[in-house]
Amino acid sequence: MSTAFGATRLGRRATLASLLAGGLVSGAAAQEARRGGTLRAVIDANPSSLDPHVGGQGGDHAVLSTLYDRLVDYDPATLAPRPSLATAWRFESPTQLVLELRQGVTFHDGETFDAAAVKANFAHMMTNPRSTVRADIASVAEVEVAAPHVVVLKLRQPDTTLPMIFTDRAGMMSSPKALAERGENYGRNPVGTGAMQFVRWTDAAEIVVQRNPRYWKPGEPLLDGIVMPIITDTTTGLRSVRAGQNHISLNADAQQIPGLRRASDVTVSVQDTFRLQQCYINFSKPPLNDIRLRQALNFAIDRVAYARVVLGGVGAPADLHVPKGLWAYDAEAASKYPYDPDRAKRLIAEAGFGPGQLTINASYASNQLNAQRIEILSAFLDRVGVKLTSTTGTLTATLQTWRDGVGDIRLANWTGRPDPALTYQLLLHPSSAFNIGRAVPSPELIEAIAASRTVESLDERRVAMARVLRLEREFALTLPLAFEPEITALSRRVRNYVTNLAGRPRFEQVWLAA
Repeated sequence: MSTAFGATRLGRRATLASLLAGGLVSGAAAQEARRGGTLRAVIDANPSSLDPHVGGQGGDHAVLSTLYDRLVDYDPATLAPRPSLATAWRFESPTQLVLELRQGVTFHDGETFDAAAVKANFAHMMTNPRSTVRADIASVAEVEVAAPHVVVLKLRQPDTTLPMIFTDRAGMMSSPKALAERGENYGRNPVGTGAMQFVRWTDAAEIVVQRNPRYWKPGEPLLDGIVMPIITDTTTGLRSVRAGQNHISLNADAQQIPGLRRASDVTVSVQDTFRLQQCYINFSKPPLNDIRLRQALNFAIDRVAYARVVLGGVGAPADLHVPKGLWAYDAEAASKYPYDPDRAKRLIAEAGFGPGQLTINASYASNQLNAQRIEILSAFLDRVGVKLTSTTGTLTATLQTWRDGVGDIRLANWTGRPDPALTYQLLLHPSSAFNIGRAVPSPELIEAIAASRTVESLDERRVAMARVLRLEREFALTLPLAFEPEITALSRRVRNYVTNLAGRPRFEQVWLAA
């Protein structure tokens, strides 16, 4: 099985179980840790949902990570998988994955976490019409309770990516009782097994969670609770930290880094991630069901200039959804679309549009950063005779209108996945919620994605993923722009905030100095 920044061979009868769950805490840090206190961590948008199997916005993870454990966790520095709610896993055959579950874990409502609970969560993911993770687990045909704490996943076809899939939304387990009782309202009243339990969500104002007194990890969490003020303007969020009103501001603007580094009252964390600024493309309807126009968009954007202006010297331009240095990166695929406005103009003309005749509507959440990004994209497109109009509003509203088919492209971050095969599965497979219109982009590409998930060795996977990347670029089904780092402004009272390559904020080992 391959991980995002390395590889671990998973024999069909081998069990992965050696690393203890927990963060990277030094002995000295652990001795100095101070229990208690309420952390105030600014987030920049309302979550789409606190049901991990229904929500679809990357920013949800700051809240989800406090409420839910995953079946499989990952090392923050390498993303190598390690035990969590599943203490061990093994492939008994190419189409049978066995999960051994942790005992003594309870949900926040007191219900027992066991194999029956896992089976109920899979049913929720597989049958809920609003599920955004159905494509993640499409290879799972049946879930069998083999023992009170043993689950057997029977697969439609081999899928060596599943353990890494369970480090993300599909591995977050909800209380079956709460799912049944709360129905569609569950996303506003979540019940997980995580270090914190839900208290309240005041729309567009704040989310409050408090310590789970029955948490299964000894000594965690250190905090009494977390308040997450929702402040959409990053400058305002940063000022609130400097004023002492809040302790952390997530998703700070790259252009704020120089000022943060000069400040004496805050520190700044800059962590490379595979989080991607991109435009989703609705290739199911005119005009962007025409491959020539999708290719023209990719030729029209100067990604180097875009990254330099938007990210201010941190991050990197993105030609693929796979960054350089990742095992799956393919130079041939990455070279497909150099900045070439003249070629973009020719393709637009071949598609039957004269200068100024092609109009594309962009969907995006209204905030200062997105406004700047749209302005830059509009300037590039204007150079090749394309007019860019906008559909904007709140994150939740524009996400819904995009799902309803409004807009040709959507400017939004892709938070990445620990295994790149899942990224392309989720973005492009017709069963995925991220594929607006559910169009089949290319039967050959869909087959290539599936094939990339059946092989185990890194060399085999590298070859299989190269085919995926090259086919996706040939059909120009996405518009990658830039990889952005996780930029976090922290009060000097904050201790042991550990970043990770996935760019997912985690707070279970954070504590506050006096």
